[in-house]
Amino acid sequence: MSFRSEKRILAILSHPDDELGMVGTLAKHAENGDNVFLIFLSHGELTTKFGNESIEKIKNVREEQAYEICTLLGINDPIFFDWGDTRISATRDNAIELAKKIAELQPHAIISWGPQSVHHDHRNTAQIVLDALTFCRLDKLMGRGKSYREPIRLFYYHENDLLPTIYVDVSSTIDKVTACGNYYENLFGWKDIGELMRIRRRGRGIDANCEYAEKFNERIISYQAQDLLI
Repeated sequence: MSFRSEKRILAILSHPDDELGMVGTLAKHAENGDNVFLIFLSHGELTTKFGNESIEKIKNVREEQAYEICTLLGINDPIFFDWGDTRISATRDNAIELAKKIAELQPHAIISWGPQSVHHDHRNTAQIVLDALTFCRLDKLMGRGKSYREPIRLFYYHENDLLPTIYVDVSSTIDKVTACGNYYENLFGWKDIGELMRIRRRGRGIDANCEYAEKFNERIISYQAQDLLI
């Protein structure tokens, strides 16, 4: 995945902290002058990390967490769809709701979970995104003049080598990657997560012939232009 300035990049994920595998890429786009948005389809409110706190209290903490990460990455404030942790369903209504947000933000690229993820919410997020990419093109669903028919490239967290594999050189933003990991280490008590994230990206950098890299699959969609972001 390469870069050209003034693009709009949209990350669509199920829960706060799902973004950790792509934070270097999001930060790199922001540093290159792109407009980066992070959407969460739930608050991840069923996490066990906050003990017996109320659901509303956990939601508030999770929102604060997402805002902090966006600040560290230098991207726009997070957007939340309150669909419920473990309740994200690949329904037509959900896909239309997301499609309207996609049509509003008009992204050139979307990064999300892939369809083979083990987690129920992640798999359904992948399907909702795919459906929304079709629905956002339809005037009769979006409203006349509100559809978005421009090509959008779709990237997944790497799942297999059946789809094209894309490496992003995140050497310039590796300190922001580590900062995000350190933030979660302090919040959740995840031991050495910042350093582990750096090590993982170093391994992928070796594969990509750079210092640090993140790895994705690209889902090719028939109406996508192949010359975007290069």
